[in-house]
Amino acid sequence: MRLLGRKKLEDLWGVDPETDRWLTGWVAEIAHARWREPSELLTQFPGARVGSSQGQFLFPVCGGGTMIETLFLFHQQVALIQALKQ
Repeated sequence: MRLLGRKKLEDLWGVDPETDRWLTGWVAEIAHARWREPSELLTQFPGARVGSSQGQFLFPVCGGGTMIETLFLFHQQVALIQALKQ
């Protein structure tokens, strides 16, 4: 997947080493994924939640209160980080 909007993650980098490791892994997994449908994403990320609009998913960061809201266009192989939610 082509991962757009990485700049929105800047506020999370440097919070603590565990968050940095989690973000590094999350970015790598999304960028290398070749999902064709939502069920494949949810299999790889069982903690992710389906968002309020089609193709939108929420990923809990390190099991904390912050969620990464991301829109996936599966046919185009694009993921767009939309926002960080508390």
